[in-house]
Amino acid sequence: MNRPKIAIIVPARNEQGYIGKLIESVINADFPKDQLLLLICDGMSDDNTQKIVSEYSKKYDFIKLIINHEKTTPYALNLGIKNSEGADILVTVSAHAEIAPDFFRKIVQIFDISPEIGCLGGVSEN
Repeated sequence: MNRPKIAIIVPARNEQGYIGKLIESVINADFPKDQLLLLICDGMSDDNTQKIVSEYSKKYDFIKLIINHEKTTPYALNLGIKNSEGADILVTVSAHAEIAPDFFRKIVQIFDISPEIGCLGGVSEN
């Protein structure tokens, strides 16, 4: 799969205490940023979540804020998929997540080793 594009879909609502950590972890990942698309699908937050994401999106072209008017996780996921802009791999994570630096590289390695795999899952550490 050589340099696939990865879309990271994040349903979020009122996540001002966590969203910055998630975004920073994606920024710090050891994967080319021109191959990433971080889609924060915000469910009409009434805290500073949208403001935080907007500030990052001004600095980084691969970060996008999408407004989820329905405020539900399934709708957020569908919005993310629709806006994934031809990504080869879709990743969904919680707004509370922090991504390990090698996370995306390991995903690509697994798909390269076993191209018949269509879906991956893993254990989340808290």
